[in-house]
Amino acid sequence: MRVYIHEKDGAALRIPLPVGLFFNRLTAPLAFILLKPYLRKYNVSLTFSQFCLLPRALRKAKRCLNGTPLADIAEKDGGHITVWL
Repeated sequence: MRVYIHEKDGAALRIPLPVGLFFNRLTAPLAFILLKPYLRKYNVSLTFSQFCLLPRALRKAKRCLNGTPLADIAEKDGGHITVWL
């Protein structure tokens, strides 16, 4: 997953988020434990088995999107944020 942030003054920021690093068999339990308080805070019911299905769903979504961004957000002040899978 890649996040691109462009500000109106010309500054740009790229944030690569390796999905495979967060969702492999070794780090998935740790990531789930760390995310559990935030899931409770926003009242999201997600089990560990459902959490383990996320990488497959993200790969499938990446194939379905076929090069189009997941989210393309334009801000009022001229900034622009794009999220790619």
